[in-house]
Amino acid sequence: PRMQFVIKLHPDELDRFHREFIRKLGLENITIVKDINIQELIIASDLIINVYSTAGIEALSLGKPVVSINANFPDSYFPNGTGAYIVRHTKHLKEAINTIVIDRRYPSPERIKRGNKYYIKEVGEKACKNVAKLIDKMVE
Repeated sequence: PRMQFVIKLHPDELDRFHREFIRKLGLENITIVKDINIQELIIASDLIINVYSTAGIEALSLGKPVVSINANFPDSYFPNGTGAYIVRHTKHLKEAINTIVIDRRYPSPERIKRGNKYYIKEVGEKACKNVAKLIDKMVE
């Protein structure tokens, strides 16, 4: 099946490198967007692919399947079994996409909920505590 890919840039990210890369590869099924509401984009998507981004957490919270390209980051961000597929190398990305989009095999809503709970408890709370400690040090 024909797939359409959308690259959502960060607000400060330039698109020229992405556009040049897409042009060199001759790809026609990729759209680059910048100033668009991320939640609306996630809702309209069948699958979210991210590289260590909070967009993956937002997608899980909206019940969307996520593929996280997670080559050099800790397993604690998206551990397997918590709703996201982990791809350690881009050569495995096509297989993960096909599993979700073509084979229609992706985590159940219950598994995604487990992932959300894990993230909030294990990652979110720790991040908040670390930020609070940093602020305390700065104001001393």
